[in-house]
Formats: sequence, structure tokens, C-alpha cells
Amino acid sequence: MISAVDYVQRSIDLQCTVTGDLIKGKCSVIVDVTPGESVAVDFDHCLSPLGPSSRRCDFLYVAADKSICHVVPLELTANIGKNLDDAFHQLEAGAKFAQSLIPLGLNVRFCPAFIAPNLKKHTRELLRRKRRKIGFHKTRKPISWFLCGVCMSRILTRR
Repeated sequence: MISAVDYVQRSIDLQCTVTGDLIKGKCSVIVDVTPGESVAVDFDHCLSPLGPSSRRCDFLYVAADKSICHVVPLELTANIGKNLDDAFHQLEAGAKFAQSLIPLGLNVRFCPAFIAPNLKKHTRELLRRKRRKIGFHKTRKPISWFLCGVCMSRILTRR
């Protein structure tokens, strides 16, 4: 049986993949525990399947273990003033790309993640209030916010 990771690896140039921690500027996600096999796609790479002029999130992390596939579009920013609408649209573009690669029928756990430094109370409230959801196949999930330096294991276990 073909895993979600295989679907992604067959569809992209492997030079666009990242091994190790996911870093953009001063913000990062520590890839500490990986269930089974995984792949992280860097959409800012020059050979990225999403062109430089199209909306895109920073990374797409896909991991598969025995029973479940994790699909995590990630937007990282060290800029506290980043427009939340931009982050939403970038995560949405990453989810749409993942949806085009990963077929229906797989047991998928989808978690769009916005990674930023400590946000001001007003921005956190805005993020909570809007609670806009990102679609992936037949599910819609709200964006989860994490601090820069978060471990991937924490993102994968977020309910």
C-alpha cells in the first residue's frame, strides 16, 4: 500500500525537501519525533511546486505511521505584526496543494499550524475570534497557534 509520504515524494522535486528542523528567519519548528516515515516540503525553495508568485505556506510536513497520516501545513513568522489574513490564505494554499497529492480514503490527521513568537493579547484574541477553518478533503480544522521553537511532536498530538 502506498503511504501519503510516497504520494508527496513522487510528486515533488526531492531538492525541495528539508531534513532536520524547519527554520525560517528567527522562527523554527524542532523535528524531534517522527512517527515512521516523513517528508517536509520547503515551498520557498527555487524548485518548489508552487511558484514564487503564488500564495503558499512555508512548509508542508507529512508523516505516516502504521495507522494514520499527519498532514501539517506550516506558516512560520518572526514578524509579530504579520497579517493573520495572509497567514490564513497561505495555510489554505498549502492545504490545497496537499489535497491534490494525497488521495481520499487514507486515515488523515490534518493540523494547519501558525508558528510565531509570543503574540500580543489582541492578536491572540483576533486569532481565536476569527477561528477560521482550513479545509482538507472532507474536514475543516481551525488554525493552531504555537510559539517559535515548538517541537513537531507537540503539533502532531494537538487535538
